[in-house]
Amino acid sequence: MLRNRFLEAATTKHLIVAISSVLVIVVGIFAVLLSFKVTELDKLAKFVDAVFKAMAILLGMIWTLNRYYVGRTDEIRLRVDSDVSTVRYSETEPQDSDLALLIFRLDIVNIGTVLIPAYQQSLEIDSVTPSDKGTVFSSLYRWPDSGMHPGGPIEPNSGWAAINDAIPIPAGTRAVRIYIEIELSHENTWTWHKTFGISETNANEK
Repeated sequence: MLRNRFLEAATTKHLIVAISSVLVIVVGIFAVLLSFKVTELDKLAKFVDAVFKAMAILLGMIWTLNRYYVGRTDEIRLRVDSDVSTVRYSETEPQDSDLALLIFRLDIVNIGTVLIPAYQQSLEIDSVTPSDKGTVFSSLYRWPDSGMHPGGPIEPNSGWAAINDAIPIPAGTRAVRIYIEIELSHENTWTWHKTFGISETNANEK
């Protein structure tokens, strides 16, 4: 694991340093061989050819590792597409004017190139309000009520899973935070959260 992290750092964050080090090391090794007369000067053409071949091979390996770590073709990659709106009612309508309806659809999309195996997920929605002591989060909804909900495998590139529902919320709610947690394994958990302002949503329906 430590070796993999070292390779990743060397071929991504420190790519220029890694390439420069390889050039210096390769040239230095061959220069030492020449200085100790391990090979003769009249064989300089072969020396230069060997240097370029060695550097080309090493730089090719570094570039391959860079593309692998940057692309992460074997890593699970997710995206959440969200659609959130509210429906509010006036006092003249039969519905309870103290309540509004929060409508949401959350598409969990597999944007990677590997299959996402069966997983566990949960969803939490909180109202967000300001106070003189900072931001206050109050729970509005949790799905499921406790624990996690099982989800099936999601195919790569085009596969998705959706969470769609409509819940009653206090009519005075102006902002909500949506939080999704996906447990891919006991060691691997993926989370997504976003805060939505809903005070102006469907204003024409007031």
